Amino acid sequence: SQTRSTLISTSKNISILTSNGHVKVFPDSYFSDVIVKSFTSDLGDENCHFVTLHDEFKESLNVNETFNTDKKLKASIARTINWNTLQTNLNEFDHIKSWASVVGGSDLTTRTKCLRDVISACNNVEGVTYVGLHRIAGNISLYKSILGNCQKILPQHLKSCILETKSVEEILVAFELGVNVIGSSLPQLLAKEGKALIFSLSNNSKKPVQSHSFIDLKNPICARDKSPISGSCQCMTCRRHSRSYIHHLVQCKELLGKMLIFLHNFHQLLNLFSSINSESA
Repeated sequence: SQTRSTLISTSKNISILTSNGHVKVFPDSYFSDVIVKSFTSDLGDENCHFVTLHDEFKESLNVNETFNTDKKLKASIARTINWNTLQTNLNEFDHIKSWASVVGGSDLTTRTKCLRDVISACNNVEGVTYVGLHRIAGNISLYKSILGNCQKILPQHLKSCILETKSVEEILVAFELGVNVIGSSLPQLLAKEGKALIFSLSNNSKKPVQSHSFIDLKNPICARDKSPISGSCQCMTCRRHSRSYIHHLVQCKELLGKMLIFLHNFHQLLNLFSSINSESA
């Protein structure tokens, strides 16, 4: 029911569930009250980037709800395109760069149609942001197909962005297909599970990761292991702490354990992106 939803959409606004109840967010006020006020002149000559307000929903897995899902998907696309146009037209600031949202669920036809409509309707944008692709990343071939087709349609003067990736495979596919900005919550997600990420990077610009692996620091085998998570890693966690110490923290459910694993995972991901950027330069 709508009373239990975290996000309720209408043709005019989105109602987001917060700790203070549902708050209605309108596209025009989102830009004027949130974006403009957040990006003040104190930033000097630095450019600021924002993603337009969009309507994106989680598709139902119930085959009996296909019709309702199709209707919701079409409504989601229509609202997103209208809101994209409104917000990009409101942006008269040179230092604020707009990124138009592209929705469309897991259907290739609707996703590419939304992208074409966004390209034709929105002027003065820095690029496009593919919203909700992480929901279909469990099917990596479908993920690659949709993203690849969208990238082929995208004009060369526009950049592309994915705000959320939750696996190494998603990150590498996005890089392979030329996505310019790749966001990820992977370091945090792995840290919550007590898992450390290790990349073995290569000098091949087309295949920057030679291999990757995970170390489960909840595993009892780590209890007497005095070595760092990775001997070649220069993060603070690996320079100062052993696997056995982190294992102890994780087993005792100490927040510090997750924090140390997160720092390591974040460092590993930064090294990957640094390698990608240097090879692409």
